[in-house]
Amino acid sequence: MLLQFRLHYLFVLTLFFVACDKTPKETTINGVVLDKITGEPIAGASVAIRIYHNSIQIPYSYEYVTTDQNGKFNFHSNEQLQIYDVTKPGFIPRNSGIPIIKQEELNDVEILVTPIDGVLRLKINNSTIDPETIFLGVYSPNLDKENFLSYGFALKDSLILDPIDMQFRILNLASEDSIGIYWGFTSLPFDIKTLPFHEYVSVTRNDTTTFTISI
Repeated sequence: MLLQFRLHYLFVLTLFFVACDKTPKETTINGVVLDKITGEPIAGASVAIRIYHNSIQIPYSYEYVTTDQNGKFNFHSNEQLQIYDVTKPGFIPRNSGIPIIKQEELNDVEILVTPIDGVLRLKINNSTIDPETIFLGVYSPNLDKENFLSYGFALKDSLILDPIDMQFRILNLASEDSIGIYWGFTSLPFDIKTLPFHEYVSVTRNDTTTFTISI
């Protein structure tokens, strides 16, 4: 009878400690960053990990990891994780469309980044004898899709041209994209796509595309 009581007591005590153990399980990220066009691994990319804390004073912080020569990175924590962005010179900084991390699980993550591999050369020509102000914007769908902070605006500017004047703007952009060029002469709106004049061009990979606006 005494032995049965002790066994029952130990069983209840074990259940108690199991119920009280609320330590979060570890979340692990095994990731790889690849070139969206070629599929090749991207070494030296910076991956920002947002770590959420159970704290009002410091709700979250960031840790940064760098991809190895095979484009791979690893991170793990007992706290909630999110991949905030991936950056690498020569590529669109990616902070949109990144896979959601499943907490307290092993996550195998593939992130594609788009190379900035084309050049757009804008030529703005004032052939009149009067000074002119032009409001100019360049929109990239790829930039809009992959970087929500940019709104897709690769350029948003106003230019003052003297009589018989010519100015240039050189932009590094992703190829394989339909680039929108917008301009007007009244004001520069927040959304450049509401400017009254526009044309679309394709930027060629590893080449320069020239577009001329004549006044």
